[in-house]
Amino acid sequence: CMGKPPVPWPVWLMLALASQEFLGLDFVGIVQWSRSSRSLRATPGERAAELAKKAKDLPPPSRSIGMEDVDLSYSRSSGPGGQNVNKVETKVQASFDVGTAKFLPNWVKENLRKQQVNRFNKDGVLIVSCEEQRTRQDNLRIVMQKLQGMIDKAAFKPKMPDKAKVNKMRRAKRAANEKRLQDKKFALKL
Repeated sequence: CMGKPPVPWPVWLMLALASQEFLGLDFVGIVQWSRSSRSLRATPGERAAELAKKAKDLPPPSRSIGMEDVDLSYSRSSGPGGQNVNKVETKVQASFDVGTAKFLPNWVKENLRKQQVNRFNKDGVLIVSCEEQRTRQDNLRIVMQKLQGMIDKAAFKPKMPDKAKVNKMRRAKRAANEKRLQDKKFALKL
């Protein structure tokens, strides 16, 4: 924590700017960098296009999730089933250890951890359960579909925008910048 400077803040700041050096930083370079970065700020469409360009070279998962990849446990369900609910264990809980899954590339594992953060336990195991149906087989099928859907969502690679869309984004950005500058000039006249 820095103590109070010996000189009042405005004078201290002016001296730092005048010398163009404070704690080894070049203030003029920082100001120029911040001004140039403001004009180069990307639109959401441009960020999506950049993401698509990077994702193009990433490898997809080598296969779909299988029964051998998950640990299953069964318990009594609170769902439909009448008196059958009290006798048969139809609830299915699947535990999928993402870290040891060799068929998933690292980037898919990271996306899966980010997207499903609330479903992971402290050991890094993804937990998915289902008790929607009356039979164990239906609940098992639903759990596996949920897991595969999560993996597919994490492995999604956006497609590259076509040239017409890129040109449209550039025109929209240029028009927005021109409007901003006109509004700025109009505000200065008032």
